[in-house]
Amino acid sequence: MTIKILMIIFALIFFFISGYLWTHRTTGFLLFTTDRHPQVSGLLKFWAVELLVVGLLALGGIFNMIVMVVALIVGCLSGMLLGLSLIHFMN
Repeated sequence: MTIKILMIIFALIFFFISGYLWTHRTTGFLLFTTDRHPQVSGLLKFWAVELLVVGLLALGGIFNMIVMVVALIVGCLSGMLLGLSLIHFMN
């Protein structure tokens, strides 16, 4: 039962991050502005959709252990790759 609650929290975190990235794709995001880096908008759009899919996968993981493990692995890799892809735009 506890693992199901933690998976729901995991999915909610990914939904929140996805929504945040989606709403900030046309405005400033952290240190990045669309004036200086127009590619950031497309990058944020991609990661918002990808994290939404991972959140949905995590909700599906409530009912199946294999899907849960896949969601956790993909979620961890997605968070890491999101950070690494944003490092490219830092000066």
